Amino acid sequence: MSAITRRDALGLIGGGAAAWATTALGIGDGLHAQPAGFPNGAIVRTLLKDVPPSALTGPTLFHEHLSIRYPLTRALAEQQGRPVPASFTDDVDVMVEETKAAGKDSISCIVDGGHPDMDRDLAALKRIAAESGVHIVASGGY
Repeated sequence: MSAITRRDALGLIGGGAAAWATTALGIGDGLHAQPAGFPNGAIVRTLLKDVPPSALTGPTLFHEHLSIRYPLTRALAEQQGRPVPASFTDDVDVMVEETKAAGKDSISCIVDGGHPDMDRDLAALKRIAAESGVHIVASGGY
């Protein structure tokens, strides 16, 4: 017997929750995802190019942070006169490898939930998209 991975466990939990929710709400049979519909001529505006929805051949992760620094962390550091601490997303090489791994697990698009107030780095996001082969959409934010 092989050990269950964290990813497998999350899939089981997520699948169970989706099945319950869709059945309880009377949407579908609770076991099969319903395909998204797009109007004719729709495009998905990614960081590297506009693509038709048909280019997204796998799931989309909708609210990820591939480039982020929390605003309060920056404000506190500046107030205290010390350097802004590093964020895990500052290591773009690691973010590229993580995004490649997601792509190997069938993820075709990631919507980055960051915005300028979070010190999002669009150049880093473009590099992650180019080197990983995963489509990335940047949030407009507020």
